[in-house]
Amino acid sequence: MNLYKIPLIHKAAIAALWIIYSGFTKCNEPDYRFKNPIYLRLSVNYPIVQANNNKAELFNLKDTIYIFYHNTDILYYIPHRITFETEEKLISEEVKYFYFLYTKDSSFGYFFDSSENTILPKRHPVDSFLFRRGYASKFDLQNERFIGINKNKTNGVVTEKYVPEYIPNETCYDTIMFYFDKRLNDVSFSFSKNLDKVKRQKLFKVRLLYNQKYSEIYQLMMPQREMYFEIQKLPIKNPKTILKLINQLKNKIDKQT
Repeated sequence: MNLYKIPLIHKAAIAALWIIYSGFTKCNEPDYRFKNPIYLRLSVNYPIVQANNNKAELFNLKDTIYIFYHNTDILYYIPHRITFETEEKLISEEVKYFYFLYTKDSSFGYFFDSSENTILPKRHPVDSFLFRRGYASKFDLQNERFIGINKNKTNGVVTEKYVPEYIPNETCYDTIMFYFDKRLNDVSFSFSKNLDKVKRQKLFKVRLLYNQKYSEIYQLMMPQREMYFEIQKLPIKNPKTILKLINQLKNKIDKQT
């Protein structure tokens, strides 16, 4: 943030200048009226097991992506950390963002390494991006047997529990939990369009639970672990800033095409 020092001016003069400035900026700024904007946080946890001296060590790899919907525009924010360090200490750490912008129902979108003017967008298939980097996992009920259901009387969230009818290999989960919330029915993002439709509620969280068991493949006792996918609806605190970014990225696309 840049800070500017200004000389002291008489209060009446400041008020007059402010009125003139406000009128000018309101006539020249873009129209920031929003039509049904949605801001989501997509959280993912991947359990990773590594062998160490014939023992299994569990690490949870967590990732977060932010998704913004405005009219037909869909923008993915993908944070990544940039660190500068020596062998002795961490010098600095900074969070940067990749961006992926596309129009609803489009086959192609544009990937940006940065929002800087020197960075050119790269045209990329939407499906490929969503599955490789957007965690576009799709869930359904095919090999699962229903175990139980619970409804939270406070917030209306419905939880359904299932187990697989058979476990084909060691990578298969032992239990799967589905979480539904009708308050999120206006969200376009979907883990399962079929379940959203059948349940008439948005599937917003999926938990895949793995029991502790011995692995014949790795000859190790695998620990209990969990993989999960979850979307959360966030309040939009800075709509003008986000829309400015979308317009900025669109301008880059227009210049390139």
